[in-house]
Amino acid sequence: MTLKPIRHESRSQLVAALAAVTVLGACSSTTYSNGVPYCAPVPPPPVPLSYALVEYRPGAVAAQTKKPEVRETDGYKANRTTYKSVAIHVPDGCAETSGPAAAPTILSSCAVYVSELERALTRHDYRVVSWAALRALERQKSLAPYAAGKELGADIVFVFNSLDIAPIEAGGAVGASFRFFVSDEKGTRREPLALDEATRTKFREFANTHAGAVVANGVVALSSTIDSTAIATNAAEPVWVYRRNITKPVPPQAGMRFLFGRTSSVEGGRTEQPWTPATPQGKSDDGVRSEVSGGVADPYATQKLELMQEAARDFVTRFHDGER
Repeated sequence: MTLKPIRHESRSQLVAALAAVTVLGACSSTTYSNGVPYCAPVPPPPVPLSYALVEYRPGAVAAQTKKPEVRETDGYKANRTTYKSVAIHVPDGCAETSGPAAAPTILSSCAVYVSELERALTRHDYRVVSWAALRALERQKSLAPYAAGKELGADIVFVFNSLDIAPIEAGGAVGASFRFFVSDEKGTRREPLALDEATRTKFREFANTHAGAVVANGVVALSSTIDSTAIATNAAEPVWVYRRNITKPVPPQAGMRFLFGRTSSVEGGRTEQPWTPATPQGKSDDGVRSEVSGGVADPYATQKLELMQEAARDFVTRFHDGER
């Protein structure tokens, strides 16, 4: 720092400014009330003592493969082998209609499921009446699904009350965990760190608050639900009921990491300060970074398709073979 010549100030002020530079090694430029510059000492920054790394892992969801709930009537048992033609009545939440004369359309979220059901029915040699044709006839003539199906030549109409596949998010999972490690300014994960419960609680609260939608809404499993009643068109009565929910976990995400630093104050003796969030400097030595799934329209499209195919096969096989 360059000091301007002092014309009307005492030598003691100049000596004090130079002493501050010499002893403290740093100063901030300011001025006296009369405009003469002088050096004000800058306190040294806190000295880092240690770093703690908090690692969050989302909870897991166990696979559920319980047998479906199936109910058969005597009429189904007596006539099962005579059913040759079937139709699908999709849930109201799946179909889009804009008017009596407009062709019905199906939501993309249901279209794949319906296609897999139709494919599975065809493999078992059933003639499948188009769901769109059934829906259109229902609307044109104000018919019940079984009546429209009978006009179209169907022996059975599967009326689906629920046909969906949905993600289960981390907020609904159990077993989410926090682990604590000794770290450094880079955020490297080292040996486990022993902490008192009060500190652990503060770390958890910070992570839960700042993880936001990334962690709280992380998908940990997929759930498929089928709820359907088979109606015999000649008798206009339900003969077979099927309900099943399947849950399958998806590959776990990397979770998230949070770095904290603890500093000391040198003024009045060395005193440890509370843990505070810290920004990692450079790449961690362990080479591991937290990741968030993304970058594609649906990162779980493959898992969803496999789950739909499994559910459709089970549904059709049990109806065809009379399995419970």
